[in-house]
Amino acid sequence: MSVRLLRRVGLFLLIALLVAALAACGDDDKKSDNKPSGGAQQPAGLAQTSIQFSWVHNVEFIGFYAAEQQGYYRDAGLQVRLGGGGFDESGAFIDPVQAVLDGKADFGVTGAHVLLAQRAEGAPIVAIGTIYQRSPVVLIALSESGIARPQDLVGRRVSTQPTNATVGLAYEALLAAQDIDRAQIQETMRTDFTSNPLFTGEAEVLAGFVTTEGVQVRQRDPKANFIMVSDYGIDIYSSVIFTTEDLIASKPDLVRAFLQATMKGTQWAVEQPDQAVEDFLKSTYGQPYAAEREVHLLGMQSSIPLLVPAGGQPGVMDADNWTFTHQTLLDLGLLTAPLDVEAAYTLDFLGAEA
Repeated sequence: MSVRLLRRVGLFLLIALLVAALAACGDDDKKSDNKPSGGAQQPAGLAQTSIQFSWVHNVEFIGFYAAEQQGYYRDAGLQVRLGGGGFDESGAFIDPVQAVLDGKADFGVTGAHVLLAQRAEGAPIVAIGTIYQRSPVVLIALSESGIARPQDLVGRRVSTQPTNATVGLAYEALLAAQDIDRAQIQETMRTDFTSNPLFTGEAEVLAGFVTTEGVQVRQRDPKANFIMVSDYGIDIYSSVIFTTEDLIASKPDLVRAFLQATMKGTQWAVEQPDQAVEDFLKSTYGQPYAAEREVHLLGMQSSIPLLVPAGGQPGVMDADNWTFTHQTLLDLGLLTAPLDVEAAYTLDFLGAEA
């Protein structure tokens, strides 16, 4: 499957998810999708750099906001523009990979599978760290359903996403790893990107992110059953931080300073989650933001074990994870030929412990 088709499907999903996110989180007209997050005005003399997120401003990018608001970027000699994903002022879709390739941003966020597919088409981009070290993909069933493990999906109605989307790819990889015949599952592609299909009976299982759909469901059914794909060895990185081979070669000190300040912000946010969310809400939503607090606090709580697993260091990527992702793409036909996986990522800028 070509990256062009992947982008088209991704755009459809992004549009639908954006509508759902706005509906779930209240009146988001108070913010701009591409608006830098808040924080004090930076002094002159700092090196200018920027990152293009893969999604609208939310707690998935909490480490970046914390690095700005706690002064870690300033201390590293940087002034960073944080670009939210979604759409630009003209209404055009902002593709983080294309934004970086076009020189509109120095860094970007995308899925590991997208990065590999782009490299297969010649894009000179390299992952330098990851936001989530564990996959946020979850299969959600209501508490009364009796669905608690992958084998329980047989004979059930499952609402998922296309294979080349993060959720769909993880779902298919899980079924393959568990030797589950997809023909025995009643699958539909998601068109409603809220949690409503579970409560209307349209679906018995919903594939999504634990930090978004998972939060929505738990607000209505606190004992809902979650099947985390990472519990079954499926940990395809959903949000790697990447840049170009040229920037790595020409400005390695900038890459290192940016990434290490971001990871310092991530660690601070994990240790101070409530304050990190409050600071994020003030800078992004302004006042009042009470309606958004609960959903973002719950999203942050769900994010903590994904951001920094116990005993881990923020941003670290695992070679076996990249190898697994590469083989999964080959098995599912999303790559037509093998790649040099080791060239697709580097741990050189994370610090001595990485």
